[in-house]
Amino acid sequence: MSLSTKLLSAMAHGKQIRLFLTDGSPSGIRYAELMNWTGQAFACPRIHFSGLKEWPETQRAGVYVLVGLNTAGEDAVYIGESENVARRLLDHLSKDTLDDIVLAFLFTSKDDNLTKGHITFLEQRLIKRAEEAKQYSIEYGREPSEKPLSKPEVATMEEFLDNLYLVSSALGFNVFELPPIVSTPAAAPGAKTSEKVSEEFTFSLESGITARGFETEEGFVVVKDSQASLVDVESLQAGYKGLKESLKKNGVLIVEAGKLKFTQDYSFKSPSAAAGVVAGSQRSGPKSWKTVGGKSLSEIQSEKAKAVEATLPDDEPSGAEPSKPETKEGSDHA
Repeated sequence: MSLSTKLLSAMAHGKQIRLFLTDGSPSGIRYAELMNWTGQAFACPRIHFSGLKEWPETQRAGVYVLVGLNTAGEDAVYIGESENVARRLLDHLSKDTLDDIVLAFLFTSKDDNLTKGHITFLEQRLIKRAEEAKQYSIEYGREPSEKPLSKPEVATMEEFLDNLYLVSSALGFNVFELPPIVSTPAAAPGAKTSEKVSEEFTFSLESGITARGFETEEGFVVVKDSQASLVDVESLQAGYKGLKESLKKNGVLIVEAGKLKFTQDYSFKSPSAAAGVVAGSQRSGPKSWKTVGGKSLSEIQSEKAKAVEATLPDDEPSGAEPSKPETKEGSDHA
């Protein structure tokens, strides 16, 4: 392990995120804050946009992400900035920003110190990050122009972004999620790095198509240069078909020698989603992905579960009658 990796490991520590459900329901407006961070986040379904006026925190300078569908029916996001985020979101309801807006994520500052230059900087970085992640199609209102910031201000905004990504993921929002990578020197800005993510698995088809990947906390990553079937069977799940088309459109999958090839690492939500896109047919991911030795992901998961179970205390079931001591056959009783 390198010195830099040891230092990063030593610095790693838990984070506390506070979540407030405004109406006691996870489907309403959600407010989140990270301890020792000046930022604050809101997740708001479209139907509740008007309710943001009751939050002074949303009527400040900040950045926002609209999530929904574009005119092609693809999962899409629109990223913007405003000096009054709540008002800008209401404006979007009367515009054709997205064909169908589902919800919005917005981020402002508790200390009200975000300037126009700050939020323009944040907007540009968020757009670049979403383009790198390629989880959604990106819709544009205009090309953002970065405002010049001093080095101290840039450093402050970079830290703000790191916390923003963390809170976004905690709220279940994956538009900025980059796949983990094994090689740290070539890491993209903001990418999760590790010297060893997990054991590598392969998935091979009779047609000669081969893909490689590994498990992560977020799902399953198929690595760069893996192959995928160019043709899908009719019975392939519609969601997988749509995802595959999106990956081709975004350049994650390209045609090469009669097959599809991954141009970058890509993080799928599950091993089965990864296997389905690679094979072009419904597949069980845990059974399809195998180690070099031929052991399936399902077998490894089962072995790990049994190993953990073996370490648990073997307590008697609650309410069970205590066992009675055995008596020797033929012994005398008083």
